[in-house]
Amino acid sequence: MWKLYIKVTEFICTSFFCVILFPNIAQVLRRYAFGSSFIWPEELSRIMLLWITCLGVTLCARDNKHLSLDLFLNKLPRKIKFFVDIFDNMVVVIFGVIMSLQGCGLMGRVAIRFTSTSIPLKWVYLAIPIGFGMLAIGHILAIIDKIIIYNKRMEK
Repeated sequence: MWKLYIKVTEFICTSFFCVILFPNIAQVLRRYAFGSSFIWPEELSRIMLLWITCLGVTLCARDNKHLSLDLFLNKLPRKIKFFVDIFDNMVVVIFGVIMSLQGCGLMGRVAIRFTSTSIPLKWVYLAIPIGFGMLAIGHILAIIDKIIIYNKRMEK
């Protein structure tokens, strides 16, 4: 389940990166070859970069790459370390849920559109609740994985 979740997120981020890359290459070629450029690739790049950032947060959860102070944690006994690690993941889940709810509220208050693409700003802000919701889901899956691994170690 965790692997499918990561593969889908990686595919979405890679697709969004391509959406940034190819129009920008076309814009540079058009600017230097024909002396004019498109207006919309800059806005599209900003939108996609926000989406990549919000979705990429969950990819960091996969390998436990988020910033943490593990010097103290590594000196703890295995059982205490397990509970501290679960608590740490639960705090991230709570943070993800709060940010998702706040992002939904932000979406409801925005009625502006981008000028060149006419994309509503609320679709851009949708990245916040989706990204942080996925962060919460990713850490819930990480908690489940850690509990399963811990139980297998205790059985041995």
